[in-house]
Amino acid sequence: MKSVKPYGDGRIGVVWHTTRSGKSITMAIYTGILRQLPELKNPTIVVQVDRFDLNRQLFDDFVAAKDLVGDVHIANTTDELRSLLSGDSGGVVFSTVQKFNLKDNANGRELEHPVLSTLDNIIVIADECHRTQYGLIDGYANNLRRALPQASFIGFTGTPVDRKDADTVAVFGDIIHAYDIRQATEDKAVVPIYYEPRLAKLHLGNAQFEEEAEEITGGLEENEKNRILWAATEDAAGSAGRVEAIAKDILQHYTSRTKYGANLDGKTMIVCMSRRNCVKLYDALTALEGCPEVAVIMTTNIAKDPVAWNPHVRSKEEIEGIKARFKDPDDPLKLVIVRDMWLTGFDNPAMHTLYVDKVMSGHNLIQAVNCVATVFRDKPSGLIVDYIEIGDRLRDATKKYTSAGGEGQVALDIEEAFELAKETISQLREMLPGGEVKIVPLRGLQGCSNIQQSDNAETTKQPQQPSTPLKSAARNSEALASGCPQGDSLVFASVHAAIPYFSALPKGDRLKLVQHAVNHLVADDEVCKTFMLNEKILSSLAPIIKSHANINELSADIIYLQHVGAALRKVKNPNKNIKVSHQGKRAYSPLHRK
Repeated sequence: MKSVKPYGDGRIGVVWHTTRSGKSITMAIYTGILRQLPELKNPTIVVQVDRFDLNRQLFDDFVAAKDLVGDVHIANTTDELRSLLSGDSGGVVFSTVQKFNLKDNANGRELEHPVLSTLDNIIVIADECHRTQYGLIDGYANNLRRALPQASFIGFTGTPVDRKDADTVAVFGDIIHAYDIRQATEDKAVVPIYYEPRLAKLHLGNAQFEEEAEEITGGLEENEKNRILWAATEDAAGSAGRVEAIAKDILQHYTSRTKYGANLDGKTMIVCMSRRNCVKLYDALTALEGCPEVAVIMTTNIAKDPVAWNPHVRSKEEIEGIKARFKDPDDPLKLVIVRDMWLTGFDNPAMHTLYVDKVMSGHNLIQAVNCVATVFRDKPSGLIVDYIEIGDRLRDATKKYTSAGGEGQVALDIEEAFELAKETISQLREMLPGGEVKIVPLRGLQGCSNIQQSDNAETTKQPQQPSTPLKSAARNSEALASGCPQGDSLVFASVHAAIPYFSALPKGDRLKLVQHAVNHLVADDEVCKTFMLNEKILSSLAPIIKSHANINELSADIIYLQHVGAALRKVKNPNKNIKVSHQGKRAYSPLHRK
Protein backbone atom coordinates (compact mmCIF):
# COMPACT_ATOMS: atom_id res chain seq x y z
CA MET A 1 0.00 0.00 0.00
CA LYS A 2 2.94 2.36 0.53
CA SER A 3 3.19 3.07 -3.23
CA VAL A 4 -0.55 3.42 -3.88
CA LYS A 5 -1.97 6.94 -4.05
CA PRO A 6 -2.47 8.89 -1.85
CA TYR A 7 0.18 7.09 0.29
CA GLY A 8 2.79 7.05 -2.49
CA ASP A 9 3.49 8.22 -6.03
CA GLY A 10 1.25 5.63 -7.68
CA ARG A 11 4.11 3.55 -9.07
CA ILE A 12 3.43 0.18 -7.43
CA GLY A 13 6.17 -1.61 -9.31
CA VAL A 14 6.92 -4.27 -11.92
CA VAL A 15 6.25 -7.99 -11.75
CA TRP A 16 8.73 -9.59 -14.10
CA HIS A 17 7.68 -13.20 -14.72
CA THR A 18 8.99 -14.98 -17.76
CA THR A 19 6.47 -15.64 -20.50
CA ARG A 20 4.29 -18.77 -20.07
CA SER A 21 4.95 -18.96 -16.32
CA GLY A 22 1.39 -18.04 -15.27
CA LYS A 23 1.23 -14.23 -15.21
CA SER A 24 -2.53 -14.22 -15.81
CA ILE A 25 -3.09 -16.34 -12.70
CA THR A 26 -0.84 -14.02 -10.71
CA MET A 27 -2.84 -11.00 -11.94
CA ALA A 28 -6.11 -12.64 -10.92
CA ILE A 29 -4.82 -13.49 -7.46
CA TYR A 30 -3.44 -9.96 -7.06
CA THR A 31 -6.84 -8.55 -8.04
CA GLY A 32 -8.49 -10.77 -5.43
CA ILE A 33 -6.09 -9.49 -2.76
CA LEU A 34 -6.80 -5.85 -3.69
CA ARG A 35 -10.55 -6.44 -3.32
CA GLN A 36 -9.99 -7.66 0.25
CA LEU A 37 -8.02 -4.59 1.40
CA PRO A 38 -10.32 -2.33 3.47
CA GLU A 39 -8.15 0.72 2.67
CA LEU A 40 -9.10 0.50 -1.02
CA LYS A 41 -12.86 0.47 -0.38
CA ASN A 42 -14.00 -1.73 -3.27
CA PRO A 43 -11.38 -0.73 -5.87
CA THR A 44 -11.78 -0.56 -9.63
CA ILE A 45 -9.19 -2.65 -11.45
CA VAL A 46 -8.40 -1.54 -15.00
CA VAL A 47 -6.62 -4.28 -16.95
CA GLN A 48 -4.92 -2.61 -19.87
CA VAL A 49 -3.83 -4.73 -22.82
CA ASP A 50 -2.13 -3.87 -26.08
CA ARG A 51 -4.33 -5.50 -28.73
CA PHE A 52 -7.39 -7.36 -27.54
CA ASP A 53 -7.46 -9.70 -30.51
CA LEU A 54 -3.99 -10.84 -29.45
CA ASN A 55 -4.76 -10.98 -25.71
CA ARG A 56 -8.17 -12.64 -25.41
CA GLN A 57 -6.64 -15.35 -23.24
CA LEU A 58 -6.17 -12.98 -20.28
CA PHE A 59 -9.81 -11.85 -20.36
CA ASP A 60 -11.00 -15.47 -20.50
CA ASP A 61 -8.84 -16.31 -17.46
CA PHE A 62 -10.37 -13.46 -15.44
CA VAL A 63 -13.90 -14.47 -16.38
CA ALA A 64 -13.11 -18.02 -15.23
CA ALA A 65 -11.94 -16.56 -11.88
CA LYS A 66 -15.06 -14.37 -11.37
CA ASP A 67 -15.57 -15.60 -7.80
CA LEU A 68 -12.13 -14.26 -6.95
CA VAL A 69 -11.93 -11.06 -9.02
CA GLY A 70 -15.59 -9.94 -9.08
CA ASP A 71 -17.54 -8.69 -12.09
CA VAL A 72 -15.52 -8.50 -15.27
CA HIS A 73 -16.41 -5.98 -17.99
CA ILE A 74 -14.90 -5.29 -21.38
CA ALA A 75 -14.86 -1.91 -23.09
CA ASN A 76 -15.45 -2.53 -26.78
CA THR A 77 -15.58 1.16 -27.69
CA THR A 78 -14.23 4.43 -26.37
CA ASP A 79 -17.73 5.44 -25.23
CA GLU A 80 -18.14 2.18 -23.31
CA LEU A 81 -14.80 2.72 -21.60
CA ARG A 82 -15.68 6.25 -20.56
CA SER A 83 -19.04 5.09 -19.22
CA LEU A 84 -17.55 2.22 -17.21
CA LEU A 85 -14.86 4.37 -15.61
CA SER A 86 -17.08 7.37 -14.90
CA GLY A 87 -19.42 5.44 -12.59
CA ASP A 88 -19.05 4.06 -9.08
CA SER A 89 -15.97 2.09 -8.14
CA GLY A 90 -15.71 -1.67 -8.17
CA GLY A 91 -15.20 -4.52 -10.61
CA VAL A 92 -12.67 -5.23 -13.33
CA VAL A 93 -12.60 -3.31 -16.63
CA PHE A 94 -10.66 -4.67 -19.60
CA SER A 95 -9.58 -2.24 -22.28
CA THR A 96 -6.92 -1.73 -24.87
CA VAL A 97 -4.81 1.37 -24.32
CA GLN A 98 -6.00 2.63 -27.72
CA LYS A 99 -9.49 3.16 -26.26
CA PHE A 100 -8.03 6.14 -24.36
CA ASN A 101 -8.10 8.15 -27.58
CA LEU A 102 -9.30 11.65 -28.33
CA LYS A 103 -12.77 11.98 -29.85
CA ASP A 104 -14.39 14.33 -32.30
CA ASN A 105 -17.17 16.52 -30.90
CA ALA A 106 -19.29 19.49 -31.99
CA ASN A 107 -16.32 21.83 -31.56
CA GLY A 108 -13.88 19.62 -33.42
CA ARG A 109 -11.41 17.13 -32.03
CA GLU A 110 -10.73 17.07 -28.28
CA LEU A 111 -7.52 18.86 -27.37
CA GLU A 112 -6.91 16.64 -24.37
CA HIS A 113 -8.51 13.60 -22.79
CA PRO A 114 -11.27 14.39 -20.28
CA VAL A 115 -10.97 13.30 -16.65
CA LEU A 116 -13.13 10.20 -16.13
CA SER A 117 -12.60 9.68 -12.40
CA THR A 118 -10.62 11.28 -9.58
CA LEU A 119 -11.04 8.30 -7.25
CA ASP A 120 -7.79 7.11 -5.72
CA ASN A 121 -8.85 3.47 -5.41
CA ILE A 122 -8.31 2.74 -9.11
CA ILE A 123 -5.49 0.33 -9.88
CA VAL A 124 -4.28 -0.06 -13.47
CA ILE A 125 -2.72 -3.41 -14.28
CA ALA A 126 -0.69 -3.07 -17.48
CA ASP A 127 -0.23 -6.40 -19.22
CA GLU A 128 3.07 -6.68 -21.12
CA CYS A 129 3.84 -3.22 -19.85
CA HIS A 130 7.01 -2.98 -21.92
CA ARG A 131 4.92 -2.19 -25.02
CA THR A 132 2.33 0.48 -24.43
CA GLN A 133 3.02 2.66 -21.41
CA TYR A 134 5.74 4.96 -22.66
CA GLY A 135 3.82 7.74 -24.41
CA LEU A 136 3.72 9.83 -21.25
CA ILE A 137 4.32 13.16 -22.98
CA ASP A 138 1.98 12.70 -25.90
CA GLY A 139 0.12 9.48 -26.59
CA TYR A 140 -2.33 6.92 -25.26
CA ALA A 141 -0.42 6.47 -22.00
CA ASN A 142 -0.61 10.22 -21.41
CA ASN A 143 -4.36 10.15 -22.11
CA LEU A 144 -4.83 7.29 -19.65
CA ARG A 145 -3.16 9.22 -16.86
CA ARG A 146 -5.18 12.35 -17.65
CA ALA A 147 -8.37 10.28 -17.54
CA LEU A 148 -7.46 8.69 -14.18
CA PRO A 149 -5.20 11.21 -12.43
CA GLN A 150 -5.30 9.48 -9.02
CA ALA A 151 -4.85 5.94 -10.31
CA SER A 152 -1.92 3.76 -9.31
CA PHE A 153 -0.06 1.56 -11.77
CA ILE A 154 1.50 -1.88 -11.67
CA GLY A 155 3.18 -3.48 -14.68
CA PHE A 156 3.45 -7.14 -15.59
CA THR A 157 6.02 -8.21 -18.15
CA GLY A 158 8.08 -11.16 -19.23
CA THR A 159 10.46 -9.07 -21.35
CA PRO A 160 11.65 -5.84 -19.71
CA VAL A 161 12.68 -3.00 -22.03
CA ASP A 162 14.91 -0.10 -21.06
CA ARG A 163 15.79 1.55 -24.34
CA LYS A 164 15.97 5.32 -23.91
CA ASP A 165 12.37 6.45 -23.25
CA ALA A 166 11.10 2.89 -22.82
CA ASP A 167 12.30 2.10 -19.30
CA THR A 168 9.82 -0.25 -17.64
CA VAL A 169 11.12 0.40 -14.12
CA ALA A 170 11.19 4.18 -14.57
CA VAL A 171 7.52 4.16 -15.59
CA PHE A 172 6.10 1.67 -13.10
CA GLY A 173 8.58 1.58 -10.23
CA ASP A 174 10.99 -1.02 -8.91
CA ILE A 175 10.78 -4.71 -9.69
CA ILE A 176 8.56 -6.31 -7.04
CA HIS A 177 9.29 -9.89 -7.99
CA ALA A 178 11.28 -11.61 -10.71
CA TYR A 179 10.78 -15.14 -11.95
CA ASP A 180 13.20 -15.81 -14.77
CA ILE A 181 13.64 -18.51 -17.38
CA ARG A 182 16.12 -20.47 -15.25
CA GLN A 183 13.75 -20.63 -12.27
CA ALA A 184 10.74 -21.47 -14.41
CA THR A 185 12.59 -24.29 -16.16
CA GLU A 186 13.94 -25.72 -12.89
CA ASP A 187 10.44 -25.61 -11.39
CA LYS A 188 9.04 -27.24 -14.54
CA ALA A 189 6.68 -24.30 -14.92
CA VAL A 190 7.89 -24.19 -18.53
CA VAL A 191 9.69 -26.68 -20.75
CA PRO A 192 13.15 -25.89 -22.16
CA ILE A 193 13.26 -24.45 -25.68
CA TYR A 194 15.79 -25.55 -28.28
CA TYR A 195 16.93 -23.70 -31.37
CA GLU A 196 17.54 -25.40 -34.72
CA PRO A 197 18.81 -23.38 -37.71
CA ARG A 198 17.57 -24.63 -41.08
CA LEU A 199 18.34 -21.58 -43.17
CA ALA A 200 16.68 -21.11 -46.54
CA LYS A 201 18.72 -18.70 -48.64
CA LEU A 202 17.23 -15.31 -49.43
CA HIS A 203 17.86 -14.24 -53.01
CA LEU A 204 18.03 -10.47 -52.71
CA GLY A 205 19.27 -9.79 -56.21
CA ASN A 206 22.90 -9.16 -55.33
CA ALA A 207 25.28 -9.84 -52.48
CA GLN A 208 25.75 -6.13 -51.72
CA PHE A 209 22.05 -5.51 -51.20
CA GLU A 210 22.26 -4.23 -47.63
CA GLU A 211 25.27 -1.99 -48.34
CA GLU A 212 23.58 -0.48 -51.40
CA ALA A 213 20.32 -0.11 -49.52
CA GLU A 214 22.16 1.81 -46.82
CA GLU A 215 23.39 4.31 -49.42
CA ILE A 216 19.97 4.63 -51.05
CA THR A 217 18.10 5.07 -47.77
CA GLY A 218 20.77 7.12 -46.02
CA GLY A 219 18.68 10.31 -45.82
CA LEU A 220 15.47 8.66 -44.70
CA GLU A 221 13.99 8.36 -41.24
CA GLU A 222 14.78 5.06 -39.49
CA ASN A 223 11.20 3.83 -39.71
CA GLU A 224 11.00 4.52 -43.45
CA LYS A 225 14.39 2.87 -44.00
CA ASN A 226 13.24 -0.23 -42.11
CA ARG A 227 10.04 -0.32 -44.15
CA ILE A 228 11.99 -0.42 -47.42
CA LEU A 229 14.37 -3.12 -46.18
CA TRP A 230 11.42 -5.11 -44.83
CA ALA A 231 9.64 -4.95 -48.19
CA ALA A 232 12.72 -6.23 -50.00
CA THR A 233 13.21 -9.06 -47.49
CA GLU A 234 9.53 -10.01 -47.68
CA ASP A 235 9.72 -10.18 -51.47
CA ALA A 236 12.82 -12.37 -51.37
CA ALA A 237 11.36 -14.63 -48.67
CA GLY A 238 8.27 -15.16 -50.80
CA SER A 239 10.04 -16.24 -54.00
CA ALA A 240 8.35 -19.32 -55.48
CA GLY A 241 11.35 -21.63 -55.35
CA ARG A 242 12.19 -20.73 -51.76
CA VAL A 243 8.62 -21.15 -50.54
CA GLU A 244 8.34 -24.56 -52.19
CA ALA A 245 11.65 -25.67 -50.64
CA ILE A 246 10.59 -24.50 -47.17
CA ALA A 247 7.20 -26.19 -47.51
CA LYS A 248 8.85 -29.53 -48.33
CA ASP A 249 11.34 -29.16 -45.50
CA ILE A 250 8.67 -28.20 -42.94
CA LEU A 251 6.52 -31.20 -43.85
CA GLN A 252 9.48 -33.59 -43.67
CA HIS A 253 10.65 -32.09 -40.38
CA TYR A 254 7.16 -32.06 -38.89
CA THR A 255 6.58 -35.67 -39.91
CA SER A 256 9.87 -36.82 -38.40
CA ARG A 257 8.94 -35.19 -35.08
CA THR A 258 5.32 -36.23 -34.87
CA LYS A 259 5.10 -39.63 -36.55
CA TYR A 260 8.55 -41.13 -36.41
CA GLY A 261 11.16 -40.97 -33.70
CA ALA A 262 10.06 -38.30 -31.23
CA ASN A 263 6.41 -39.37 -31.64
CA LEU A 264 5.30 -35.94 -30.39
CA ASP A 265 1.56 -35.45 -30.40
CA GLY A 266 0.61 -31.81 -30.59
CA LYS A 267 0.46 -28.69 -32.71
CA THR A 268 2.80 -26.53 -34.77
CA MET A 269 2.86 -22.87 -35.81
CA ILE A 270 4.57 -21.28 -38.81
CA VAL A 271 5.37 -17.55 -38.82
CA CYS A 272 5.77 -15.69 -42.13
CA MET A 273 6.89 -12.19 -43.09
CA SER A 274 3.57 -11.09 -44.59
CA ARG A 275 0.02 -12.16 -45.29
CA ARG A 276 1.00 -12.75 -48.90
CA ASN A 277 3.75 -15.12 -47.84
CA CYS A 278 1.36 -16.89 -45.46
CA VAL A 279 -0.95 -17.68 -48.38
CA LYS A 280 1.95 -18.75 -50.62
CA LEU A 281 3.25 -21.16 -48.00
CA TYR A 282 -0.24 -22.54 -47.40
CA ASP A 283 -0.64 -23.26 -51.11
CA ALA A 284 2.78 -24.91 -51.30
CA LEU A 285 2.20 -27.06 -48.20
CA THR A 286 -1.27 -28.25 -49.09
CA ALA A 287 -0.06 -29.28 -52.55
CA LEU A 288 2.25 -31.86 -50.96
CA GLU A 289 1.19 -35.43 -50.36
CA GLY A 290 0.78 -36.29 -46.68
CA CYS A 291 0.26 -32.72 -45.51
CA PRO A 292 -1.98 -32.56 -42.41
CA GLU A 293 -4.79 -30.02 -42.08
CA VAL A 294 -3.46 -26.44 -42.16
CA ALA A 295 -5.12 -23.05 -41.54
CA VAL A 296 -3.97 -19.48 -42.19
CA ILE A 297 -4.85 -17.06 -39.38
CA MET A 298 -4.52 -13.41 -40.38
CA THR A 299 -6.44 -10.16 -40.56
CA THR A 300 -8.24 -9.74 -43.87
CA ASN A 301 -10.21 -7.18 -45.84
CA ILE A 302 -12.40 -8.90 -48.38
CA ALA A 303 -12.99 -5.62 -50.23
CA LYS A 304 -9.27 -4.97 -50.82
CA ASP A 305 -7.46 -8.30 -50.58
CA PRO A 306 -6.89 -10.49 -53.66
CA VAL A 307 -9.73 -12.85 -54.53
CA ALA A 308 -7.34 -15.77 -54.12
CA TRP A 309 -7.21 -14.98 -50.39
CA ASN A 310 -10.97 -15.45 -49.93
CA PRO A 311 -10.64 -18.99 -48.49
CA HIS A 312 -8.72 -17.44 -45.58
CA VAL A 313 -11.26 -14.69 -44.80
CA ARG A 314 -12.94 -15.47 -41.48
CA SER A 315 -15.18 -13.65 -39.04
CA LYS A 316 -14.14 -13.26 -35.40
CA GLU A 317 -16.48 -16.11 -34.49
CA GLU A 318 -14.93 -18.35 -37.14
CA ILE A 319 -11.43 -17.50 -35.92
CA GLU A 320 -12.49 -18.41 -32.38
CA GLY A 321 -13.74 -21.72 -33.75
CA ILE A 322 -10.39 -22.36 -35.44
CA LYS A 323 -8.62 -21.41 -32.22
CA ALA A 324 -10.68 -23.95 -30.23
CA ARG A 325 -9.84 -26.65 -32.76
CA PHE A 326 -6.15 -25.80 -32.78
CA LYS A 327 -6.01 -25.92 -28.97
CA ASP A 328 -7.69 -29.34 -28.91
CA PRO A 329 -4.79 -31.82 -29.02
CA ASP A 330 -7.02 -34.49 -30.55
CA ASP A 331 -8.35 -32.32 -33.38
CA PRO A 332 -6.87 -33.03 -36.84
CA LEU A 333 -5.97 -29.35 -37.37
CA LYS A 334 -2.24 -29.62 -36.67
CA LEU A 335 -0.59 -26.58 -38.27
CA VAL A 336 -1.43 -22.89 -38.44
CA ILE A 337 0.34 -20.19 -40.44
CA VAL A 338 0.38 -16.66 -38.99
CA ARG A 339 1.98 -13.29 -39.45
CA ASP A 340 1.20 -11.53 -36.13
CA MET A 341 -1.93 -13.07 -34.65
CA TRP A 342 -1.55 -15.66 -31.89
CA LEU A 343 2.11 -14.80 -31.30
CA THR A 344 1.25 -13.05 -28.02
CA GLY A 345 -1.49 -13.64 -25.49
CA PHE A 346 -2.27 -17.04 -26.96
CA ASP A 347 -1.70 -20.10 -24.85
CA ASN A 348 -1.74 -23.50 -26.54
CA PRO A 349 0.04 -26.03 -24.32
CA ALA A 350 -0.02 -28.72 -27.04
CA MET A 351 2.14 -26.60 -29.37
CA HIS A 352 5.70 -27.92 -29.48
CA THR A 353 7.32 -26.44 -32.63
CA LEU A 354 7.55 -22.92 -34.07
CA TYR A 355 8.83 -22.57 -37.64
CA VAL A 356 10.12 -19.03 -38.12
CA ASP A 357 10.37 -17.37 -41.54
CA LYS A 358 9.90 -13.82 -40.32
CA VAL A 359 12.46 -11.30 -39.14
CA MET A 360 11.80 -10.60 -35.45
CA SER A 361 13.84 -9.12 -32.64
CA GLY A 362 13.78 -8.02 -29.01
CA HIS A 363 10.79 -8.71 -26.80
CA ASN A 364 8.61 -9.62 -29.81
CA LEU A 365 11.00 -12.45 -30.58
CA ILE A 366 11.16 -13.63 -26.96
CA GLN A 367 7.38 -13.71 -26.73
CA ALA A 368 7.07 -15.58 -30.01
CA VAL A 369 9.56 -18.31 -29.15
CA ASN A 370 7.94 -18.79 -25.74
CA CYS A 371 4.75 -19.92 -27.48
CA VAL A 372 6.20 -23.43 -27.32
CA ALA A 373 7.31 -23.30 -23.68
CA THR A 374 4.01 -24.22 -22.01
CA VAL A 375 3.98 -27.49 -20.08
CA PHE A 376 1.71 -30.14 -21.61
CA ARG A 377 1.38 -33.80 -20.67
CA ASP A 378 4.79 -35.37 -21.28
CA LYS A 379 5.99 -32.74 -23.79
CA PRO A 380 9.75 -32.73 -23.17
CA SER A 381 10.66 -29.41 -24.79
CA GLY A 382 9.78 -26.78 -27.35
CA LEU A 383 11.64 -26.23 -30.60
CA ILE A 384 12.32 -23.13 -32.69
CA VAL A 385 13.18 -23.91 -36.30
CA ASP A 386 14.82 -20.94 -38.01
CA TYR A 387 14.58 -20.40 -41.78
CA ILE A 388 15.53 -16.70 -41.88
CA GLU A 389 18.55 -16.35 -39.57
CA ILE A 390 17.08 -15.04 -36.32
CA GLY A 391 19.93 -16.66 -34.37
CA ASP A 392 21.87 -13.42 -33.82
CA ARG A 393 18.69 -11.59 -32.85
CA LEU A 394 17.85 -14.37 -30.43
CA ARG A 395 21.27 -14.05 -28.84
CA ASP A 396 20.84 -10.28 -28.63
CA ALA A 397 17.43 -10.69 -27.01
CA THR A 398 18.92 -13.15 -24.51
CA LYS A 399 21.77 -10.75 -23.77
CA LYS A 400 19.23 -7.99 -23.14
CA TYR A 401 17.25 -10.33 -20.90
CA THR A 402 20.26 -11.36 -18.81
CA SER A 403 21.67 -7.81 -18.60
CA ALA A 404 18.42 -6.81 -16.91
CA GLY A 405 19.02 -9.38 -14.19
CA GLY A 406 17.34 -12.49 -15.58
CA GLU A 407 19.05 -15.85 -15.61
CA GLY A 408 18.76 -18.61 -18.16
CA GLN A 409 18.64 -18.61 -21.95
CA VAL A 410 15.61 -17.96 -24.11
CA ALA A 411 16.56 -20.89 -26.36
CA LEU A 412 19.30 -23.48 -25.96
CA ASP A 413 21.71 -24.26 -28.80
CA ILE A 414 22.89 -27.51 -30.34
CA GLU A 415 25.82 -27.95 -27.90
CA GLU A 416 23.52 -27.78 -24.89
CA ALA A 417 21.07 -30.12 -26.61
CA PHE A 418 23.93 -32.55 -27.26
CA GLU A 419 25.02 -32.49 -23.61
CA LEU A 420 21.43 -33.06 -22.47
CA ALA A 421 21.14 -35.97 -24.92
CA LYS A 422 24.28 -37.53 -23.40
CA GLU A 423 22.87 -37.13 -19.89
CA THR A 424 19.52 -38.61 -20.93
CA ILE A 425 21.19 -41.59 -22.61
CA SER A 426 23.17 -42.22 -19.44
CA GLN A 427 19.96 -42.23 -17.39
CA LEU A 428 18.23 -44.57 -19.83
CA ARG A 429 21.17 -46.98 -19.93
CA GLU A 430 21.08 -47.24 -16.14
CA MET A 431 17.52 -48.57 -16.38
CA LEU A 432 18.42 -51.35 -18.82
CA PRO A 433 18.80 -54.91 -17.50
CA GLY A 434 22.17 -56.27 -16.44
CA GLY A 435 23.60 -59.69 -17.09
CA GLU A 436 24.50 -61.47 -20.28
CA VAL A 437 22.16 -61.58 -23.27
CA LYS A 438 21.83 -64.72 -25.43
CA ILE A 439 20.24 -64.42 -28.86
CA VAL A 440 19.11 -67.69 -30.49
CA PRO A 441 18.99 -69.01 -33.09
CA LEU A 442 21.91 -67.27 -34.74
CA ARG A 443 21.36 -67.08 -38.49
CA GLY A 444 24.08 -66.47 -41.03
CA LEU A 445 26.75 -65.38 -38.54
CA GLN A 446 30.10 -66.96 -39.28
CA GLY A 447 32.22 -65.56 -36.49
CA CYS A 448 31.92 -62.21 -34.81
CA SER A 449 33.29 -60.24 -37.76
CA ASN A 450 30.50 -61.21 -40.17
CA ILE A 451 27.13 -59.71 -39.19
CA GLN A 452 24.01 -59.18 -41.29
CA GLN A 453 23.29 -55.50 -41.79
CA SER A 454 19.79 -55.57 -43.25
CA ASP A 455 16.54 -57.48 -43.42
CA ASN A 456 17.20 -58.78 -46.93
CA ALA A 457 19.37 -61.68 -48.02
CA GLU A 458 22.53 -59.61 -48.39
CA THR A 459 25.12 -59.37 -45.63
CA THR A 460 27.81 -56.79 -45.06
CA LYS A 461 31.26 -57.69 -43.90
CA GLN A 462 32.67 -55.81 -40.94
CA PRO A 463 36.39 -54.88 -40.95
CA GLN A 464 38.69 -57.56 -39.59
CA GLN A 465 39.60 -55.25 -36.69
CA PRO A 466 36.36 -53.45 -35.85
CA SER A 467 36.45 -50.33 -33.71
CA THR A 468 33.57 -51.62 -31.58
CA PRO A 469 34.03 -53.96 -28.60
CA LEU A 470 32.71 -57.08 -30.40
CA LYS A 471 35.64 -59.49 -30.80
CA SER A 472 36.24 -63.02 -31.91
CA ALA A 473 36.21 -65.56 -29.07
CA ALA A 474 39.03 -67.42 -30.79
CA ARG A 475 41.22 -64.32 -30.49
CA ASN A 476 40.13 -63.12 -27.06
CA SER A 477 39.56 -65.27 -23.98
CA GLU A 478 37.51 -62.44 -22.45
CA ALA A 479 35.08 -62.28 -25.38
CA LEU A 480 32.03 -62.32 -23.10
CA ALA A 481 32.94 -58.77 -22.14
CA SER A 482 31.56 -57.92 -25.55
CA GLY A 483 29.82 -60.66 -27.51
CA CYS A 484 30.59 -63.88 -29.33
CA PRO A 485 28.86 -66.91 -30.74
CA GLN A 486 28.40 -69.94 -28.48
CA GLY A 487 27.17 -72.87 -30.51
CA ASP A 488 24.17 -71.55 -32.41
CA SER A 489 23.77 -68.47 -30.17
CA LEU A 490 25.20 -64.98 -29.98
CA VAL A 491 26.05 -63.98 -26.42
CA PHE A 492 26.72 -60.48 -25.16
CA ALA A 493 27.99 -59.70 -21.67
CA SER A 494 25.18 -57.13 -21.35
CA VAL A 495 22.67 -55.12 -23.34
CA HIS A 496 25.15 -52.25 -23.27
CA ALA A 497 27.72 -54.40 -25.09
CA ALA A 498 25.15 -55.29 -27.75
CA ILE A 499 23.98 -51.74 -28.54
CA PRO A 500 26.86 -50.83 -30.91
CA TYR A 501 25.85 -53.77 -33.14
CA PHE A 502 22.09 -53.37 -32.84
CA SER A 503 21.55 -51.94 -36.34
CA ALA A 504 23.76 -54.62 -37.90
CA LEU A 505 21.76 -57.53 -36.47
CA PRO A 506 19.04 -59.28 -38.50
CA LYS A 507 15.55 -58.01 -37.79
CA GLY A 508 14.53 -60.99 -35.67
CA ASP A 509 17.59 -60.65 -33.46
CA ARG A 510 17.01 -56.93 -33.05
CA LEU A 511 13.48 -57.67 -31.84
CA LYS A 512 14.85 -60.14 -29.27
CA LEU A 513 17.31 -57.57 -27.97
CA VAL A 514 14.51 -55.03 -27.64
CA GLN A 515 12.19 -57.56 -25.98
CA HIS A 516 14.91 -58.43 -23.45
CA ALA A 517 14.88 -54.81 -22.22
CA VAL A 518 11.08 -54.52 -22.38
CA ASN A 519 10.57 -57.62 -20.20
CA HIS A 520 12.79 -56.08 -17.57
CA LEU A 521 11.24 -52.60 -17.66
CA VAL A 522 7.55 -53.56 -17.58
CA ALA A 523 8.07 -55.32 -14.26
CA ASP A 524 8.13 -51.93 -12.52
CA ASP A 525 5.50 -49.36 -13.56
CA GLU A 526 7.42 -46.36 -12.21
CA VAL A 527 10.64 -47.38 -13.92
CA CYS A 528 8.68 -48.02 -17.11
CA LYS A 529 7.05 -44.56 -17.02
CA THR A 530 10.39 -42.88 -16.30
CA PHE A 531 12.03 -44.71 -19.19
CA MET A 532 9.29 -43.73 -21.67
CA LEU A 533 9.43 -40.08 -20.57
CA ASN A 534 13.22 -39.90 -20.85
CA GLU A 535 13.16 -41.70 -24.20
CA LYS A 536 10.68 -39.10 -25.46
CA ILE A 537 13.04 -36.35 -24.31
CA LEU A 538 15.90 -38.05 -26.15
CA SER A 539 13.85 -38.48 -29.32
CA SER A 540 12.86 -34.81 -29.26
CA LEU A 541 16.54 -33.90 -29.14
CA ALA A 542 17.58 -36.24 -31.98
CA PRO A 543 16.53 -33.95 -34.89
CA ILE A 544 18.33 -31.03 -33.24
CA ILE A 545 21.67 -32.78 -32.70
CA LYS A 546 21.76 -34.88 -35.88
CA SER A 547 24.21 -32.44 -37.48
CA HIS A 548 26.52 -32.29 -34.45
CA ALA A 549 30.12 -33.20 -35.24
CA ASN A 550 30.10 -35.97 -32.61
CA ILE A 551 26.67 -37.44 -33.34
CA ASN A 552 28.20 -40.86 -34.11
CA GLU A 553 29.08 -41.17 -30.44
CA LEU A 554 25.38 -41.29 -29.59
CA SER A 555 23.64 -42.63 -32.69
CA ALA A 556 23.72 -46.34 -31.75
CA ASP A 557 22.29 -45.62 -28.31
CA ILE A 558 19.57 -43.36 -29.72
CA ILE A 559 18.45 -45.94 -32.25
CA TYR A 560 18.26 -48.80 -29.75
CA LEU A 561 16.62 -46.74 -27.00
CA GLN A 562 14.01 -45.44 -29.44
CA HIS A 563 13.14 -49.01 -30.42
CA VAL A 564 12.74 -49.95 -26.76
CA GLY A 565 10.61 -46.86 -26.08
CA ALA A 566 8.32 -47.62 -29.03
CA ALA A 567 7.92 -51.23 -27.90
CA LEU A 568 7.08 -50.12 -24.36
CA ARG A 569 4.43 -47.72 -25.61
CA LYS A 570 2.90 -50.53 -27.65
CA VAL A 571 2.77 -52.76 -24.58
CA LYS A 572 1.32 -50.03 -22.38
CA ASN A 573 -1.07 -48.70 -25.04
CA PRO A 574 -2.04 -51.75 -27.11
CA ASN A 575 -5.00 -49.96 -28.74
CA LYS A 576 -2.84 -47.18 -30.13
CA ASN A 577 -1.35 -48.09 -33.49
CA ILE A 578 2.35 -47.66 -33.92
CA LYS A 579 2.75 -45.49 -37.00
CA VAL A 580 4.86 -46.84 -39.83
CA SER A 581 6.60 -45.32 -42.78
CA HIS A 582 5.30 -45.62 -46.32
CA GLN A 583 7.62 -48.62 -46.75
CA GLY A 584 5.86 -50.42 -43.93
CA LYS A 585 8.93 -50.36 -41.65
CA ARG A 586 9.14 -48.49 -38.38
CA ALA A 587 11.09 -45.27 -38.91
CA TYR A 588 12.36 -43.96 -35.61
CA SER A 589 14.42 -40.86 -36.28
CA PRO A 590 16.64 -39.10 -38.78
CA LEU A 591 19.45 -41.19 -37.25
CA HIS A 592 17.77 -44.52 -38.09
CA ARG A 593 19.98 -46.78 -40.15
CA LYS A 594 18.56 -49.65 -42.09
